[in-house]
Amino acid sequence: MPVSLDLRTPLRAHAEWIARLRERVYEDQPIDPEMIQRDDVCRLGRWLIEQAPALRHLPEFEAARVAHAAVHTEAARLARLMEAGHLHEAKAAIENNGRVRRQSAAMVRTFTRLGRRIALAQAAKTADAGSGRTTTRTPPED
Repeated sequence: MPVSLDLRTPLRAHAEWIARLRERVYEDQPIDPEMIQRDDVCRLGRWLIEQAPALRHLPEFEAARVAHAAVHTEAARLARLMEAGHLHEAKAAIENNGRVRRQSAAMVRTFTRLGRRIALAQAAKTADAGSGRTTTRTPPED
């Protein structure tokens, strides 16, 4: 399977996941807290597992992985609010300044930092290839 380090597609899938979650809350559809807490099932989670293993040594990768898991934890908390009949609180959690949306925005920022790191590493690798060197430089951390 070819490796894709392009973050646009998985991040777009995450935005769609958040939109579907919001729809389910506003339509008062049941959400399984155990299932939604799983961070390895959604498209972004699968990208982290399947496409990004070469990035695991980067601190930005670990930060992105942890932030992604935190979004799922907040989504599960929202689902539990709904199960307990606290629909108003669940709606507040999915709104623009709610816990789920704030955690999602923080996660996107961590993936943006990871994307910058990937771009720098790819640029360094390209520069090395153009110069005839066989080493790959890892750009300094922010």
